[in-house]
Amino acid sequence: MTRVVTAQELGGHRGKDSCWMAILGKVYDLTDFLTEHPGGSAILLRHSGKDATKEFEKFHSEDMIERVLPESVIVGDFEEVGAGEAAPQSTVDDEEETPKASSAGNSTVASTEGISEVTIDMMLNAMDFKAVAEKKVSPEGWAYLYSAAGDEFSYAENEDAFARIAMVPRVLVDVSRVDCSTAVLSRHFDVPFYMTAVAMAKLYDRDGEKCVARGVSKMKRAGIDMPYMVPTLASCGLRDIMSACDPSLAKWYQLYVNPSEKVVESMITRIVDYGFTALFITVDAPELGTRERDMRVKVRQSAAVQGEAKQETAGVARAISSFISQSLCWENIPRISTMAREKSAARGGKIDIFLKGIHSPVDAVRAYRERHRLGVRGIVVSNHGARQVDTVKSGVQMLYECTRALGKAGWRGRSDPEFLVFVDGGVRRGTDILKCIALGASAVGIGRPFMTAMAAFGEEGMVRLASLLREDIITNMRLLGCRTLEELNEDFLDARAMEHPPPGKVRARY
Repeated sequence: MTRVVTAQELGGHRGKDSCWMAILGKVYDLTDFLTEHPGGSAILLRHSGKDATKEFEKFHSEDMIERVLPESVIVGDFEEVGAGEAAPQSTVDDEEETPKASSAGNSTVASTEGISEVTIDMMLNAMDFKAVAEKKVSPEGWAYLYSAAGDEFSYAENEDAFARIAMVPRVLVDVSRVDCSTAVLSRHFDVPFYMTAVAMAKLYDRDGEKCVARGVSKMKRAGIDMPYMVPTLASCGLRDIMSACDPSLAKWYQLYVNPSEKVVESMITRIVDYGFTALFITVDAPELGTRERDMRVKVRQSAAVQGEAKQETAGVARAISSFISQSLCWENIPRISTMAREKSAARGGKIDIFLKGIHSPVDAVRAYRERHRLGVRGIVVSNHGARQVDTVKSGVQMLYECTRALGKAGWRGRSDPEFLVFVDGGVRRGTDILKCIALGASAVGIGRPFMTAMAAFGEEGMVRLASLLREDIITNMRLLGCRTLEELNEDFLDARAMEHPPPGKVRARY
């Protein structure tokens, strides 16, 4: 017979020595999980001895518990609240106050005082959305989204590097018709950018990835069809995300490889069953980078709850290591890609495999030369949003170096159907996207800006940002004298600064 836990009994287990919590009708003993929780122990202790269902649903999907916690931590069923009885609940009073916004980049909204109401029509660029979103997102959410490794030098460099590439317009060209559409993986898209994987979307909207899916679907209906890359660490269940997607939307999946082969096979089976057409294996995250901005929030929470400023970085690293393989290597890729392709073929489909997180021209060339053995269709040049290793080169700098090395190895550029190169990192404007395309990228990933647009104005904010980026691309194509993306190449750029990038000054940005 299943044990029933009353609200009174639950309330008697509050603290680090005995931490019980009710979630979705079950009571869990999370005492041994305190040091392993990726969000730190402080938030668990703050809600211990209570029904934390509402707080849990802000960040996680229902199936998260099954995937992370063993059955042995289940104490029993939580007793339904009877008449005249009140179960202890986590309340708004438990939460930290959301901070006021600070200035952010080239933003009229951030720098103008006295605006009583900010409307979506006032948003003119990605930085405007960021300024509004910072006022709405919790300290934890903002620190997670905008934290980067170390002194965050590489985060700044991701954006700054684009300014060192000069545009070279051509004149006296008939640009009455300009087309920024493209073909990627045998499919036509209206724009050359895509929504890349960003974890924990419930930190920025209560509907999380369901809101992201609705936003990208609305873009498609508005004539801005682009792919959506779903993250492994989504805060919504895959079924809910897929139900929110337009059925004809191009769906890609970002995969963190689990240490368990059984778990990997189960994940790939689900990916194939839901009709994903591309699988992006993350290869640059065997462990979580040192993200001090995020860590400082956890330290403050820990001090407030435990009375001591205790950093919980070890717990985060252990939690990451528990579900991301640290032994993933080149020899593992053929097995994963073969498994995915065979499962997809068995259902009459086709799935393309990419390596996401290539930093080095050496690795780029190896992936290209061994593409048939590895079973990969291409790579994503990326430094993981500068969240892993600080002082690595920017995404666009690595793109410049990788495409040159690939060309020497026989790669035919964007026209090569066997091997595609994508890039992400620091993209904020249409000109950034055009520079990436000119340097050889077939598509450009955008993450943080779409999250901040969603945090500011929901799915409509995402559509607005996509529209602004498309307009920026088309306007600058006309000004460059470029009518189609096929015409765009390095003749439209002066990228000599990429050969000898100036040394940067490391500085803390928070």
